[in-house]
Amino acid sequence: MRFLLFLSFLISVTSCDDGDFDVLQFSFETTVNTCGSYVLYRTSSERTEALIISLKETDIVQEVGVKTIPITATNVIYRIFNESLGSDYFCAEIPPISPTVLKEWTAISGENNMINIDTTEIISETDGSISGYKHILVFANLVLENEGVQEKYETFLFGSFTTTLP
Repeated sequence: MRFLLFLSFLISVTSCDDGDFDVLQFSFETTVNTCGSYVLYRTSSERTEALIISLKETDIVQEVGVKTIPITATNVIYRIFNESLGSDYFCAEIPPISPTVLKEWTAISGENNMINIDTTEIISETDGSISGYKHILVFANLVLENEGVQEKYETFLFGSFTTTLP
């Protein structure tokens, strides 16, 4: 009798299926990569995951201050790939066929879902003139969704990049 109880317990414990639930790792390299001035991305160290921001020309300004733009499903995307990305993946004129996107999470727009871009001057050490600008991007209320599952981040520092004066 004990053996039957033990066997039914063992079967009930091992037969449970927790589903196919992915937890986003968000363990990216510190470098913010750019393709042109308006596609920004960070990749995982294995280069199999990427968090991508696609901005408009008017979103990156060369003046000191904080600019806030809304998060939408078209400007923030998180992708998981089946293999490591090549260095030209995001800048290719025609998107490469490989690697394949295994899963794509898109951002959800909302009244308080924003990208805050804090811009400061970069001063040249040689003559004290402005040589460019540093842009720090922080997500406020980032919500990513895939097949009805949502991941929420109240605040997430995307990183920084610089632009130079022409």
